[in-house]
Amino acid sequence: AGGWSPTETGVTEALDNFNLDGWVVGFGDEYQPEQVTLLTLYGEVTVSLAKIEPLDSWCNSEKTDDDALILAAMDARNALLPLESPVRVVLAAGVQHADAYLHRLTPAGLLADGEAPSNSVNEQLVKSGTWLPDNLFTEESSTTVAPAKRTWKPSNFAADATAEEIAYFKLLLAAANNQRKAPTNQMEDCLAAAESYWIKVELPYLNSNIDGSTAGGSSGGVNVGRCWVNPYIRNGHWVRGYYRNC
Repeated sequence: AGGWSPTETGVTEALDNFNLDGWVVGFGDEYQPEQVTLLTLYGEVTVSLAKIEPLDSWCNSEKTDDDALILAAMDARNALLPLESPVRVVLAAGVQHADAYLHRLTPAGLLADGEAPSNSVNEQLVKSGTWLPDNLFTEESSTTVAPAKRTWKPSNFAADATAEEIAYFKLLLAAANNQRKAPTNQMEDCLAAAESYWIKVELPYLNSNIDGSTAGGSSGGVNVGRCWVNPYIRNGHWVRGYYRNC
């Protein structure tokens, strides 16, 4: 319909291509929600949404169970990639070449969401508040900072990653960090749970450790002409105790 068909590339093995065009014909289930099956010139090919995963791997909310989070992630995936819709995938670096960044196409075969690498389906899923960057490749900044003010940053990235793939990954991180600032959908409840846990569990632990390491010092006390200022929270950040001139 519309006269578009995938472009032949001359590479006979589907996953040896850099770009791969096709139509969405199937999805992974709750055990493999990141998988998408395409009908291509090479037949059916299954790829995985690169560098993202459902929010359940990070969320510890008592209100929302993991099954609900995975279903929400799958619903968001299916809404962005309806069956029979045309897509273009950019295959990630690595031995398998089965991880992909997906871009939606119009019926005429044009990029529907602007020029790549911006606005890939992967990025839009993170923006939806139901997916986040894969925790195999990311880590959170210091636990001495309130969860809403932390950032996700790279922790482990393939040595053979291309500049283009790194560009995609940076966009995923930016989308996730924006979700911290203005959470939506499931992320809102997950972040609230993280904040509550930090206040009730992590922060008292930090306080007890710092109090124990500064025995003998007290607020207003004098030590060689200097006064000890107890640790405190400022704008959501943990400020360690320090001495100042009295």
